[in-house]
Amino acid sequence: LRPRSTILIVAKGSQLPFNVGPQRTMEYDLGRGGVPNPEFLQKNVAELASRLEAAREPHEDSPFYQYVSAWPRPDIAHLKADLFQEQVFYSAAYKARLQTVRANSDRDGAKVIETELGDIRDAEPGVVVDLFLTYRDLKCYGEMVGLAERMEKALAASVLIREQLAFALNRLSRRDEAENILKDVIQRHGPSSETFGLLGRVYKDRWQEAVATGRKLAAQGYLQSAIAAYRRGFEADWRDAFPGVNAVTLMDIAGDPDKDELLPVVRYAARQRLTQGSPDYWDYATLMELAVMADNERESVDMLMACLPKLRHSWMAETTIANLTMIGDARAGRGEATDWIMELVAELSGEVSISD
Repeated sequence: LRPRSTILIVAKGSQLPFNVGPQRTMEYDLGRGGVPNPEFLQKNVAELASRLEAAREPHEDSPFYQYVSAWPRPDIAHLKADLFQEQVFYSAAYKARLQTVRANSDRDGAKVIETELGDIRDAEPGVVVDLFLTYRDLKCYGEMVGLAERMEKALAASVLIREQLAFALNRLSRRDEAENILKDVIQRHGPSSETFGLLGRVYKDRWQEAVATGRKLAAQGYLQSAIAAYRRGFEADWRDAFPGVNAVTLMDIAGDPDKDELLPVVRYAARQRLTQGSPDYWDYATLMELAVMADNERESVDMLMACLPKLRHSWMAETTIANLTMIGDARAGRGEATDWIMELVAELSGEVSISD
């Protein structure tokens, strides 16, 4: 059931079972006692090496997938990026080292590991993906792009890598490339909360750039595009509150009355997360933002106290700070009281300083 990169080998003179008889097979030579024949050893090794090189290309060699073409292909992409590092099993030594690198914000340590891996196409995929996500956590976005370019083609084409590559490109202000990648993922694999959430972030950043440069009409267009992308992400999976809270946040800033209709649905989805497994930082931060937009000061403070112990990376808090600041600025512009919102921002800012 592995679709590709399988090389069949058999001792010369052996009779293949009928079910694999038609498959392309490499024969190798045996000498006395059933050991490789030294006379042909170099030739056999060279042929095997050639086939291994060819196996790097994403060509399906499994007869199962050749005959049952509609069967879904396995794709690590459907694992959330944040869950990948916790759930995927691979080299314990590299996993421990990458955890240490992230804990110490050790960019040089990450680059040392990449150098040790040599040709990335031949490295264990789990290690490569974890290194890729480690660069993300360390804000090494250029290194993420470079690593993706050197990955084995099938891995580089996975949804997880494509989505996070678009994330990195957007952080590097290469927004057209990021947008094109995300639209291509949606076209090929269908809508998802993750992909539309990332696309919404691209439009959100363009909106903020347009505001900063005084392009009012462009800003309004990008703001509406961001809201639409986030809403489609939430509609793709009602269980994922992330794109939903972003849609509600931008609707609050835009003064969109539909916010009051969407907000309780997003809140329900976010609260369901608290009862299903172990809530993380984003679960509590989402409920905090929703409480702010519902003008529930008491609940916002409760959710702040719940999310702080879950904070793993400074960029997480920075994202929440940016959202709360935008809400506060928009409300201040409408003459509303925002002191209590800024107090939440101050608390989170202190945590970022400590973690950095």
